[in-house]
Amino acid sequence: MNEIIIKRASYPHLLSHPFALFGGSCEYPSGGWSDYEMSYITLDEATEAGKKLIKPYSTWAHVVDLRTMKIVAEGLHFYPDGQNGWSLVA
Repeated sequence: MNEIIIKRASYPHLLSHPFALFGGSCEYPSGGWSDYEMSYITLDEATEAGKKLIKPYSTWAHVVDLRTMKIVAEGLHFYPDGQNGWSLVA
């Protein structure tokens, strides 16, 4: 718990941009912060960026609320028909 508090204090912009977008390939996941893309002010901004990220670069994406450290939205690129799926996580 103290480690999280130190990281938040070290990166004050994370509190003003609390929705972090992570994404990657199912074939080559880096895991954790290695899959971090960008932080956004609103959930809508983060999910829109996630939808764009999934199509050309990634097979999955998660949006994490850095205030609660929980996944609040996720997306998948489905093969072989190329359909994208995006949903908010309850």
